[in-house]
Amino acid sequence: MPSEGDGPEAHILHLREKLKAVEARRITLHRRRALVEKKRRRLQGLLDLWQSLNNSAAEALLDLSESHQATHGSELSAGARLEALTQLNVANDCFHVWHSGPFATMNGCSIGRLPAFAAVEWTDINAGLGQAILLLDTLVKQTGFRFRRLELVPFGSFSKILRSPCDLSDVETKLMPNSPRITASNAMSFYYDEANLAFFPRRNMNAALVAFLQCVEEFGSHVEGLDPTIRLPHRVQGNKIGGLPIVLTPGEEDTWNRALKYLLTDLKWLSAWSARHVLL
Repeated sequence: MPSEGDGPEAHILHLREKLKAVEARRITLHRRRALVEKKRRRLQGLLDLWQSLNNSAAEALLDLSESHQATHGSELSAGARLEALTQLNVANDCFHVWHSGPFATMNGCSIGRLPAFAAVEWTDINAGLGQAILLLDTLVKQTGFRFRRLELVPFGSFSKILRSPCDLSDVETKLMPNSPRITASNAMSFYYDEANLAFFPRRNMNAALVAFLQCVEEFGSHVEGLDPTIRLPHRVQGNKIGGLPIVLTPGEEDTWNRALKYLLTDLKWLSAWSARHVLL
């Protein structure tokens, strides 16, 4: 700094030096400001990118949440639907076992006869027995079970049961893969008509009914072995069910009628078991 005795030139020189210092500082500050501005723009760019990514993530999270809620709702709905479907007994809808007065019925067809009541047409009885055979055949196939010496042939009113010439064990089945065909010697027909001109039509029907009882007893024992909690209400022994013969004998229509009711009751129990334990 110049003293009071210095001339104007010293003051001018001093001012010029200060001006240079200020200019240098201004340049330094300008550079720093440019650097700060550059950093600010860079940070602003990062901030904008973060906000964009954050917004995208928030939207994706919202979409995911909505999708999750929709999926959860669909899962609950499907679960409720599945639970409702598992309560359905498809076999019971297709094969409705019930009664009409003193007679057991299968899909509305009365099965049985009583002297004190109007005679049930044999067309009804034949159709009902055909439906009963189809029901048992359906239940058996659902479980993969096979009878040892008998084979059901559902064919409406003309359904039959085939008797195999020998036990069909697993080994024998592999050696003889073809099932026995219908012949006069091994086929037992359920069809009966009082006007039937065939030889011994009632005896043929009775033989078929006894064979059908054997099928119910064999499959029932299989089911009881799988599920010890189930016991068929009417036991089968030989040609009897619940202690009553299944064969039709003149003058014993009442006994035959009750035996048929017992038979359909056991079938209804097997159908109910299948609905709870077998996946279609």
